[in-house]
Amino acid sequence: MHHPVRLLFAILLGLSCACGSAPRPIITTEPVPTATSTQTPTTSHAAPALPAPGGLVDIDPSIPVSLRYATADNFTGAPLPGYEANRGLLRPAAAAALLRAQHALVAHGASLLVLDAYRPVRATNAMVAWAHRMHRDDLIGPYIAARSEHNLGEAVDVTLRGRDMGSAFDSFSSSAHYSALPNQKVLRDAMIAAGFHPYDEEWWHFSVTIPGATALDVPITSGAALRLPAVGSSTQAIVVRTPSWNATVGSLTAYEKTDGTWHAIAGTTTAYVGYSGFSTHKHEGDGRTPAGIYGFAFAFGTESDPGTKLTYRRTTSSDVWVDDPESSLYNLWERGPSRGRWKSAEQLYQPKPYAYAAAIAYNTARTPGRGSAIFLHVSLGHATSGCVSIERSTLVRILRWLDPAQQPVIVMGPSSYVDSL
Repeated sequence: MHHPVRLLFAILLGLSCACGSAPRPIITTEPVPTATSTQTPTTSHAAPALPAPGGLVDIDPSIPVSLRYATADNFTGAPLPGYEANRGLLRPAAAAALLRAQHALVAHGASLLVLDAYRPVRATNAMVAWAHRMHRDDLIGPYIAARSEHNLGEAVDVTLRGRDMGSAFDSFSSSAHYSALPNQKVLRDAMIAAGFHPYDEEWWHFSVTIPGATALDVPITSGAALRLPAVGSSTQAIVVRTPSWNATVGSLTAYEKTDGTWHAIAGTTTAYVGYSGFSTHKHEGDGRTPAGIYGFAFAFGTESDPGTKLTYRRTTSSDVWVDDPESSLYNLWERGPSRGRWKSAEQLYQPKPYAYAAAIAYNTARTPGRGSAIFLHVSLGHATSGCVSIERSTLVRILRWLDPAQQPVIVMGPSSYVDSL
């Protein structure tokens, strides 16, 4: 996760968090292959259908995998970029050593549980960005560092499945240090015997030294052929997923179809949805984001047109979106004052969340009470009232990419629902 380690590539890459122990030479980042899929993490691990990219291999399927950074259950509170599936990847030598450790533990009635393995560079960057955003620069160096053996695919974070290890994974304190507690010692002895080097400041972190290993920024995908829901003749699709119906934090990935095949056009980014999660039966004021497949009406914002192909409307202080179900103008952009035409409306001149936004074509029939003003807009770092929000620079790139000629859609919902469409 986050501790001073071995690799000195932050100077070249402006990276982030890491793990390790002794210094290494400056390394370079290998090219990023196109991502292929998203998938909700689980605590089980099956061998994927396709080979792993970048010289990595899959951890043996007999070893359970539960990647914490593919979920919101980690110190940042959100899935990290590049973690698109619960798939444990390592360099071949590291994967072989891990299987040796598992065999030894199973012989004594125990089992490993992998919490992190190969980590894309973009995820490491996100860790440091989180520290800056939370004003916790004190963590950078001692716990969150820009040197990561995980980026090389030669480090793994593991625990003993179902055992008390004495402290939580990713603890920013001395409680994370190896303290020779019985289960910590069992784990360490097995990993060292298999060829790993321990890291005293984090009882869960182990690594092997692989000459010539270079950092990778390859997204972790399911390895299966990408399957998107039926989206008609659309060749641009934005997919927003959360782990459950009530989850408020998930991921967004943009895909484009070329030569009959869907490809990710950018890495997965953190997305926030309504403060009550998703619903297929949204109603006004419920704090839920409507699950389903929708098009885009137009783009707008307080800032000037960023170069989108969508129709773009720059807002003024009198622009509103009517959210009064009793108004004949319900779910429409209007200009105030209301003069009795509506009792409530969303103010559109909001320089932070609506610096840039795209209006999602939800409830275009304007059925009273079924929900209004559903946008893809700039994130404020927390759940929305029903919209989807992502960080500003990514939103701008997506707005420039969206092309009405390709009939873009947004697919939204918990992963179980999206996969059933």
